Amino acid sequence: MEGLKKLKVLNISHCIITEYLPPPAPMKILTELDESILKKVSTLDKFLTCMSDSCIMYQRTRNDEGFMRWYKYADLWKVDEVKSLAI
Repeated sequence: MEGLKKLKVLNISHCIITEYLPPPAPMKILTELDESILKKVSTLDKFLTCMSDSCIMYQRTRNDEGFMRWYKYADLWKVDEVKSLAI
């Protein structure tokens, strides 16, 4: 846990955030970050996230149920809406 105190940048772009619900409940995908998450990341120098339906990579992550199947997207993995992540 000590290393996390020194964390300056966190990138969770194109990740899906789920709420844990005990089985047999289906996985619930959150569409926005709640206050508890925002409070915890407020001390970071930089926090990158993308939960927008207009983002192609986020749509694909959600459609793949959080497990990106990169082989499907060979032509797109170098391109990103967040310019600092593009190759």
